[in-house]
Amino acid sequence: MPRPISRAAFLYMDPMGRENTFAQCISCRFWRPNTQQCALFVPDIPVRAGASCGLYVYGPSTDQQPYIPSVFPKEAGLETREMRCINCTYYRDEHQSCHLYYTLNSTRGDIFDLDIHVHPHGCCNANTPKE
Repeated sequence: MPRPISRAAFLYMDPMGRENTFAQCISCRFWRPNTQQCALFVPDIPVRAGASCGLYVYGPSTDQQPYIPSVFPKEAGLETREMRCINCTYYRDEHQSCHLYYTLNSTRGDIFDLDIHVHPHGCCNANTPKE
């Protein structure tokens, strides 16, 4: 029998550095602040500091970052909104938990074993904007 799926499948990340900018381009090592571009994106398009994508890697950004265009923004899942847990419809502040993870555990416990506790400034690729 295969191992249950953990929340690693959702690319969940606890915050690092300044929580209010975690998981946003401004704190990603691939963001080029002076040109407001991503070193990975084809074509050269402006990228907002508050945007986020699935290729986020925490680290110091610099305009000296080598420009190695390899993906289109859509392929990377670029979103122009802040994608932290506190901005997600599934986040439950009173428990600091993810209702999506809870629902998957409850309905498909044979497949999922997800830690439902999340940090308000954490982030995952299942982030869904609040209505």
